[in-house]
Amino acid sequence: MSEYLKDFTTLNITKSNLEITSDMIPSVLAKIILDRNLIHPNIELRPFANKIGHDEYKDYLFGSRTALFARLTKDAYITPSITISDIKELQNIVSEMLLWNKKSNSPQDAQPAKEKPSGSDSPLKQWKRIIEEG
Repeated sequence: MSEYLKDFTTLNITKSNLEITSDMIPSVLAKIILDRNLIHPNIELRPFANKIGHDEYKDYLFGSRTALFARLTKDAYITPSITISDIKELQNIVSEMLLWNKKSNSPQDAQPAKEKPSGSDSPLKQWKRIIEEG
């Protein structure tokens, strides 16, 4: 669980720190969308994305977390002006998500990590080997 997200949910947003707080939105979205430990199957990002973006997003966005992150970030900055209530709404959504995640990640739900066969190399290691041989 990210301490950054917990800290974000407890921030006191005022007019004087609104700009700084709104600049935190991409990092909050990145922590939630790109971290598979918080929300594992991509399709489970749909309710979160629809709450944040206030829009019904097409299915193709949920095939790629990076595409979804880019779209939500773009939509956040296209908004004419982000208000205190917008950030408070994001704080509430993140708080709910963290609470839900805490309940659903009990020890009995934990699954052991899949082990790779010892002979398989990652694509990066394969490219490194090709370059070194070349």
